[in-house]
Amino acid sequence: MGEIIKRAYQTLGLITFYTVKGGKKISAWSIKKGASAIEAAGAVHTDFARKFVKMETVGWRALIKAGSWQRAKDKGLISLRGRDYQVQDGQVAEFKFSR
Repeated sequence: MGEIIKRAYQTLGLITFYTVKGGKKISAWSIKKGASAIEAAGAVHTDFARKFVKMETVGWRALIKAGSWQRAKDKGLISLRGRDYQVQDGQVAEFKFSR
């Protein structure tokens, strides 16, 4: 089944990224390959795109190796990205937005 999903994603030009909330809750999202951070934020919620400030991100493998979001942050593995950043497959992101 996993191979079918991988091929479907390739055919449709989709990637998966993950969001983390409060360093604990993780959700998966599908977006078009080449989508910007602002487009990814909009896939999560339109308010995130409208009020986007920045995105903190790390690759999922680095996050797993670090053991937690906070440990990844402490090790300097979390990078800050702006609205035009092209989201990569497998990235874990926490969006920062104005209230």
